[in-house]
Amino acid sequence: MVLLYRIFTTFYFIRDIRIFLFLTSLTLVSTFLLPAISTYLMLRTWSLKALELNERRERFGPYLITAAYYLFAFYLLKDFPAPSGMLRIIRVFMLGATGSVVIAAVVNLFWKISAHSIAQGGLCGTLLVLCLILPSPPLNLLYLCIFISGLVGWSRLKLQAHSPAQIYIGFGLGWVCTVGMAFFL
Repeated sequence: MVLLYRIFTTFYFIRDIRIFLFLTSLTLVSTFLLPAISTYLMLRTWSLKALELNERRERFGPYLITAAYYLFAFYLLKDFPAPSGMLRIIRVFMLGATGSVVIAAVVNLFWKISAHSIAQGGLCGTLLVLCLILPSPPLNLLYLCIFISGLVGWSRLKLQAHSPAQIYIGFGLGWVCTVGMAFFL
């Protein structure tokens, strides 16, 4: 969200600190703090073996709870007072993330998929949408995101946490969910 805010401040000349603080707080609370607390509580009360969720079947509950938090953030952004283009992209990003987490929860019941790659694919997809709609596309950020996605995928392989297919399909899932949402919102 902070990256999206910075991109849009350039194009819409928004300098309202209240918008920045709201988006940053909403992002921090809904995409990190609440999912982390919920997962920790599940670790303490349920049969989660590790906070890292290494077992693919353990991911279902935490992923669905995370998706609910993302959906709640999406709902809070419904009437947010920001320029329509900015609000649309932020909502696309949130709904794309929600969809990809729900799909990942289901896929992980049968096959392990890389959540790191899903996140990278979602961010790259969002930047691609921005490149297509903004008058001066942030291509350098898209290229940097693709490069970092490669490094993240390589690190997951090096740690032997995933196979190449799990990384590629994860990236594709995040990308498709985000870019696909751009056509529906």
